[in-house]
Amino acid sequence: MVVKDIGTKYEKADSPGLCIKSDGTSDRCDIENLSVVIRFVQNSIPEEHLIGLIELNQLDAEYICNHILSAHLSELGYSPDSLVCQSLILLFYLIFYGFLAGLFSLTMWVMLQTLDDYTPKYRDRISNPEYNSEHQKNNIDCTPGAYFIQDNQPLPKQVCKFERSLLGQCSGITDQTFGYSEGRPCIIVKMNRIIGLKPKPTPFINCTAKKDDKLSVNYFPENATFDSMYFPYYGKLAHDGYVQPLVAVKLLLNSSDFNKKLSVECKIEGSNLLNNDDRDKFLGRVAFQVTVTE
Repeated sequence: MVVKDIGTKYEKADSPGLCIKSDGTSDRCDIENLSVVIRFVQNSIPEEHLIGLIELNQLDAEYICNHILSAHLSELGYSPDSLVCQSLILLFYLIFYGFLAGLFSLTMWVMLQTLDDYTPKYRDRISNPEYNSEHQKNNIDCTPGAYFIQDNQPLPKQVCKFERSLLGQCSGITDQTFGYSEGRPCIIVKMNRIIGLKPKPTPFINCTAKKDDKLSVNYFPENATFDSMYFPYYGKLAHDGYVQPLVAVKLLLNSSDFNKKLSVECKIEGSNLLNNDDRDKFLGRVAFQVTVTE
C-alpha cells in the first residue's frame, strides 16, 4: 500500500522522470540489505521516498537491477521495457542534436570556403579614408589619365600618390580653417572604394544648389575629376595603404546666402557611373545642407 501511495504521488509529479538511489544498510539482525529510494519533483519541490529493501543474497549488479525493477518499480508503472524505450528515446535525441550540430558546423565551414581573403563578399559600407602624408612614403608617381593595372603584379599592390596640394585653397596648407573663417567653407567629396571599378571616361564632380538657389563654387583640382590612375582598387588587404582621390568644393557664398539653409547636391558626371536611380537616391550623388551665420 505504501508503494501504491508513492505511485499515486508520482503520477502527479511535475515531470515523468525520476531518480533511483540505493545504499547499503543492515538490519537489527546484522543482515546486509540495500535500501531503494526514488526521487521526483512535485510542485517544484524535490521529494524522496523509500520504496523497499533488498536482501543482498548476491553481490551481482544484474541481480540487484532486476530485483529493483521487478519487486519495486513495477508497482510505479516502470518495467524493463519502458526503461529501454526511454533509453532509446534519449539516444535518438542525442543522435538527432549531434547531427544538427554537425550539419551547422559543416554549413559554416562551406560558407567560409566561399570567402576571399582579398575581396569582401559584401561591400556596401566602406570606412572613411584619412589623409596622412606619412602614409604615402612608399607611394609612387603614376601616369595621369591612365588606369594603373596591376592584375598580374605581386602583393601588396603599389599605390599612387595623391598630393595634398591638388586641393588648392581647400588643402589646409595656406588656410587651416578650410574657408570656414571667411564664410566660404570647403567640402571634401570622395568616391567609395569599389574593388575592380574602372569608370569610363574619367568622372568628375558637379555640385549645384537644390530648389531655386544660386550657387557659385570652385573645384580643386580645377577640373574636379577623379583621375583614372587611382583605379582600379584591389581591396584593403591586397592594396594596403591605398589613397583614394579627393575633390574639394569651395562654396563661394556672399552676404545674401548667410543665415539661411543652403541645400547642395553633388553628382558624379561624365562617366558610365549612375547618378539618377530613383530607387537609391544616394547612388552616385550626395546631398547636404550648409548654414553660414554672420
